[in-house]
Amino acid sequence: MGPGDKRSPFALVIHYLGRLADHIRAPSQLVEDACHLSHILDSHQVVAIPCVSSVPRPVPDNLTTLDGVLNRMLKKDDPEKLQIKNLLLFMNFRSQSRTFQDFLVQYDKCTAQVHAEVQALDHFFRQNLSLVGNDRYIACSKPACLCCELYFKHHPARMVVPESHSKVWVNWSPQLVKNPTRRDPDYDLQVKVLNEMTNELRRAVIAQIFDQSSPSPWHPDSQTAISNDRWSCIDLEELRGDTFRYSSANGSLKMEAAKHSTAKVLEANKLRTYVSDEDSDADCGGVSLKI
Repeated sequence: MGPGDKRSPFALVIHYLGRLADHIRAPSQLVEDACHLSHILDSHQVVAIPCVSSVPRPVPDNLTTLDGVLNRMLKKDDPEKLQIKNLLLFMNFRSQSRTFQDFLVQYDKCTAQVHAEVQALDHFFRQNLSLVGNDRYIACSKPACLCCELYFKHHPARMVVPESHSKVWVNWSPQLVKNPTRRDPDYDLQVKVLNEMTNELRRAVIAQIFDQSSPSPWHPDSQTAISNDRWSCIDLEELRGDTFRYSSANGSLKMEAAKHSTAKVLEANKLRTYVSDEDSDADCGGVSLKI
């Protein structure tokens, strides 16, 4: 099911308006921002992080079933196992979906990938590189997926946990460790982080099953400068009273709002929402370092 099947026509209009000239605006903004960072850019060299290999995807077998998944999630004698299974079956029936069958199809076709922000974190941590001003923030062109968010949260690098669109991607993978054996420092660290991620995901999944909550509405995984709350706050009568002036000096169209409430919703802190899944790597569920 595509985004057009899950969003109202009005929301789709806003969606596509937000994408107009995005590939022109982004480089322009980058150049403008660079003018304010000359003290860094003039004295430092920018290099690309080498791409890393992902962990090979486990091959599905006769245990890759609902019962098999529950056996891995819960203890053998967990008294809630049967109840959780019945609730899952009921949720699947109620939604008229093929959750378990479709998951296996997606899993079989996916190609594992290490998302860019995870590669950057691992690169700085393993190389023991210093951070300018001890600023532990890794920027990315779109919000992080749920697995990336949890990876940052539980990793000992103590990086700033990125903003997340909370989507789960089947093809997410950690970096392949060169020596995947016990007592190897990199391997032991990765196992520890992944176990903590798994425990948190397990708690969240079980809680959602017991709550019988519906899946979150579809939402794109990128950001642009149009906010849903902008449209909910603006009064149409106020918009009719707004005047527009074309400035020949800079060739831009400027809006002079007559009402304070209209201008207020244009503040920068309101220009944040997820409105695009149409980036070149959207099907991968994350940003790739590959060109």
